[in-house]
Amino acid sequence: MIITIASLKGGVGKTTSSINLAYYFATRKPKRKTILVDGDPNRTAIDWVESAVKPWPFEVYSGEDDLPESVVTIIDTAARTDGEQLQMVIDLADMVVIPTKPDAPDLRATMAMAETLRDAGKPYRVLLTGIPPRGRKLFDEAAAMLADNNLLVFDTGIRQLAIYRRAGFEGLPVAMVGADGKAAFEDYQKIGKQIQQVVK
Repeated sequence: MIITIASLKGGVGKTTSSINLAYYFATRKPKRKTILVDGDPNRTAIDWVESAVKPWPFEVYSGEDDLPESVVTIIDTAARTDGEQLQMVIDLADMVVIPTKPDAPDLRATMAMAETLRDAGKPYRVLLTGIPPRGRKLFDEAAAMLADNNLLVFDTGIRQLAIYRRAGFEGLPVAMVGADGKAAFEDYQKIGKQIQQVVK
């Protein structure tokens, strides 16, 4: 299974989502050989794992590496990937996840990308990120706007929590950062389960 995480905007939680979804697939039972491919020239995911205070349960590679066989491959694309590169990683994918914050500029870029995927018949879902902890109304409004444009949205989003900052400093998936991290990771568990329902 190949999951591409892509967005036409930066700063929407693309790498964070790639890392935490890779963690989900690597640790759920039965455990699956999972790799994360960092396709961003900034090497954000690679830098993250190189600063880790303990080992991750999956491996991270650059887009230029020879990749090992795996059951699940998560591809973290570059922010503002050009059309040709984006089309290539989309063609490889069994599903595309499009992270976006619930802000007007981000949603407009997301709608354009999702419409392209929909027209191409590629399985995708929009993932709303940066949701305030008590921001269910904001999530519902953004999800409704996307749905009104006939776009497919995950039925839950990713909360904006301080524990993600700590996870970044420690170089870890959020689930590996204490009780608060495990609680935050519940959002990604829900997204991972929905991905499995789409890609069977």
